[in-house]
Amino acid sequence: MNEEANKFVRAAALKNAVDFGSADPKAIMGRVFGKFPKLRSNPGETAEQIAKVCVEVNSMPAGEAKAEFERDFQGMFPEKHEKRKDEKKGFSGISVKEGQKPVFRFAPNPNGPSTLGSSRGMVTNAVLAKEYGGKLIVRFDDTDPRTKRPMVEAYKWYLEDLEWLGFKADEVVIASGNIENYYEHAKKLIELNGAYVCKCGVEENRGFRSAGKPCPHRNQSVGENKALFEKMIEGGFEEGQAVLKVKTRVDHRNPALRDWIAFRIIREDHPLAGSKYVVWPLLDFESAIEDHVRGVTHIIRGKDLRDSTFKQQFVYDYFGWTYPSVKYWGRVAVHGFGKLSTSGISAGIKEGEFSGWDDPRLPTLCALRRRGFQPQAIIEFWTQIGLSEKDISASLETLEAVNKGFIEKDADRFFFAADPVKLVVKNTPKCELSLKVHPDFPERGKRTYSLEQGNAEFFVSKTDADLFEAGQVIRLKDAFNFRVVSVSTQDGFEVEAEFVDFELQPKTKKIQWVLQGRSMPCEILLPDSTLLLGKTEAEAKNIRQGQIIQLERLFFARVEQPGEKLKLICTHK
Repeated sequence: MNEEANKFVRAAALKNAVDFGSADPKAIMGRVFGKFPKLRSNPGETAEQIAKVCVEVNSMPAGEAKAEFERDFQGMFPEKHEKRKDEKKGFSGISVKEGQKPVFRFAPNPNGPSTLGSSRGMVTNAVLAKEYGGKLIVRFDDTDPRTKRPMVEAYKWYLEDLEWLGFKADEVVIASGNIENYYEHAKKLIELNGAYVCKCGVEENRGFRSAGKPCPHRNQSVGENKALFEKMIEGGFEEGQAVLKVKTRVDHRNPALRDWIAFRIIREDHPLAGSKYVVWPLLDFESAIEDHVRGVTHIIRGKDLRDSTFKQQFVYDYFGWTYPSVKYWGRVAVHGFGKLSTSGISAGIKEGEFSGWDDPRLPTLCALRRRGFQPQAIIEFWTQIGLSEKDISASLETLEAVNKGFIEKDADRFFFAADPVKLVVKNTPKCELSLKVHPDFPERGKRTYSLEQGNAEFFVSKTDADLFEAGQVIRLKDAFNFRVVSVSTQDGFEVEAEFVDFELQPKTKKIQWVLQGRSMPCEILLPDSTLLLGKTEAEAKNIRQGQIIQLERLFFARVEQPGEKLKLICTHK
C-alpha cells in the first residue's frame, strides 16, 4: 500500500476504535477497498496490513486513540449532516386533523413475550400518542386458542415492557373477553346481507375461490344464515364443518379478498376464556370491530398487511363506518439473532436449548434488558429507522452502537483476566499504581494499588500469556513495562518476568492485569450463553446489582449478582 492508503487505514482504525471501543479489521476492510479499489487485486497483503494497524491501535489507551484521531484525522470522516429544523425526525407521515385527539393502538398476540421486532409497534404508537397528545390502546389479539395459543404470563409481560420503555397504556383491551360483542356484530352483518355461513370443505372452498365462483351457500337467505350461525355458536357443528364468511366479490382480482372467512370453529380451551366458546373470530374481523368500537383514528402496520386493510374496509362499508387513517412500514430484518420465531423459541425452552425467555441469545426485550440494553436505545433505534415503506436490513451492531451512547458515560472501568495465569514480576520498585474509574471523568476518582519493593504477583489473561516469548517487553496497562524471563506450563501456567521501567512506549503491547492480592473471582455469561471465568479487581465487590460496567478492552457488562461471588452478563463491546 502507498502512503495515502496507509494513512487512510490508520485513520479508519482509530475512528473504529473511538466509535466502538476497539478496531475491527473486517469493518475497516470494506472502507479501504471502497476508497482504494485497486487494492482488491492483492487482498491478502491488504488484510495483513489492516490487521497489523488494528493491533497497534487496540493496544493504545482509549484516550490516546481519540486524541490522535481528533488531532490528525478528524476531517477525513465528516459526520452526517444534521437535520434542518424543518425536517421531522423519526415517525413522519402521520396526518392529524386540527383539534383531533388521535387514538393509536398497539395490538400484540400474547403467545410469548415482546421481542425487539414487536417493540417497533410498541415504540411507534406510544411515541406518536405522546407527541400528538393522543390516546394509546394496548389490545391483545388473543382469539386463536390453538395456532397462536396465548400465554397467561405474556399479557403482563407486554405491559411491563411498555412501562420499562417509559410509556403507559391509556386503555388495555383483551379481545377474548369481547367475543359476545363480535357475535353481535356478525349477526348485524348477516342481517345486512354482508355475511353467510359456508359449509364447504377446505379443498372445495379453495377450488371455488381459485376459480372466482360462488359457493352453493352464498345465496342463502338472511334467516337461514342467522339460524346456521346460531347453530355454530351453540356447538352444533364440528371443526371444519362451517365458517362464517364476509360477502365481497367472488371474482375480485385479488383472491385473498374473495368472500373471506371471519369466524371458524376451534374446539380448544382458551387460557382465559376456558371452554366457553367454540366459534372464534379471525384477526381481520376482530380487529375491524375493535378499531371502530375503541375509536381508533390511526393504524400503523406492515405493508404486508395491505390485504387486511382492504378486507376490513368491506366490513366498514357494510356498517357505514369511516375507516381509520393507515400508515404502512416496510420490513426490518435485524441481523444478529438468526431466524427465531416465538413458537420456535418456546419449543427450544421446553427442549432445554434455551434457559428461558431471557436467554442472552434471544431477541426478546427481557433478554436485552437482562444484558443491559437501555430503553432509550430501543426507542432511538426505531426512531432512526422511522416509518418508511422501504425494506431495511439492520444489524445488532447498530443497536449496540446506539446503546453504547447511553451507557458509556456511566460505566465504571475495571480490569479482568480471563482464564487467569500467574505473572510474577521481579525487582518491582515501591510504587503506587493508579487506574482511573472512568477515563473521561477524572473527578470520579481512581483505583489505587500500592506495591512494595521486591516481587509483585499479578493475574493476566491466558490468551495474552500464550503469546509471551522470553525477552519480550510488555506493558501492564496504566502501570509499567516488564520483560518476560520464562514461561512455564508445568504444575500450572506461570510467567516469570522482571521490571523494566515506567516509560510509555507506543508500540509496546499493552495487557490488562489484576493484582493477585487484590483480586476476586468473576463469572461472565456471554451472548452465546457460554461462561467466561476469571479474576477482576477486588473493588468490583462494591458495585450494585443491575449496574453496568466496562471491562476494559473487552466489553460492557451488567451485574447479575454483586458481592464476592461476582456474576456478570456481557452487554456488548
